[in-house]
Amino acid sequence: MGGGCVVAAVDGSVEALRAAEWAAREAARHGDSLRIVSVPVMPSLMQARKGSSSTLARTPRAAATRAIRAAVSQASKIAPGLSVDADVLNGAPALAVAHAGSGASMLVLGAPGSDIDSMILGSVAKYAAANARCPVVVVHDRRAAAPGEVVAGIRDPADCDQVLSFAFEEAAIRHARLVAVHAWYWFAPPGPVCGDPVIDPGLIPTGVLGRIVDVLTMWQRRYPAVKVTGDVVRGDPGHVLSGLTAQADLVVLGQQAGGHHPGSGGGPCLIQESVLDHIHGAVAFIPA
Repeated sequence: MGGGCVVAAVDGSVEALRAAEWAAREAARHGDSLRIVSVPVMPSLMQARKGSSSTLARTPRAAATRAIRAAVSQASKIAPGLSVDADVLNGAPALAVAHAGSGASMLVLGAPGSDIDSMILGSVAKYAAANARCPVVVVHDRRAAAPGEVVAGIRDPADCDQVLSFAFEEAAIRHARLVAVHAWYWFAPPGPVCGDPVIDPGLIPTGVLGRIVDVLTMWQRRYPAVKVTGDVVRGDPGHVLSGLTAQADLVVLGQQAGGHHPGSGGGPCLIQESVLDHIHGAVAFIPA
């Protein structure tokens, strides 16, 4: 990249602060600037019962400002000398955050925690991951593995250029190896059905792997220094990919929508929801 802007959305939570730290490292790694944003959110019903109307009117914007200050301070420690800008946004949180990523190198958000207030963070992350028109990275801090691997989730080898472009670039700049994974999930019918062809699920992954290898060969010509392998895994795509977030430095998936087809384990939206619900590390969702 270089000369672009990484946007991090924060809400004062620990999860969002960790995402801002991740965004600062990423911006410094790519030579980009960092923009930290926050959206005032109305207090929960429990908080509303405890405060006066005048106090509650000031609370959301003050909280957003505090969240930004904390994130800017932490980002400056993580990446000294990094150009950091900050803005308090207006509007519905999910829409405002998704729009803030317009034209950005990427939009970074924290994965939700287990408390009630983090449900807002979760809904914003899911909306942005599905609708923002820039790469969206959702970050969770719970990782056991050391960095050094980028995983690209490949749904269709004939339509994965955006995912592989982002994944190869990240692998190159991190000096990491790249693993392209296709997860295959197929339920055998309970019994033979007249007129239906017999499907051998063992034959299908072989063909998919061959097409993935062909695509990877083409891309590796552009990134000869990146070590890359392809793999086809039998299992639910959402479970397989969310599990890989615990092992890889970054998992890269496509954002594009589409319907269910045999062997997919569900449409992209279902897979995306599953990954976000069980994330352990960092996942990037790349728009078509």
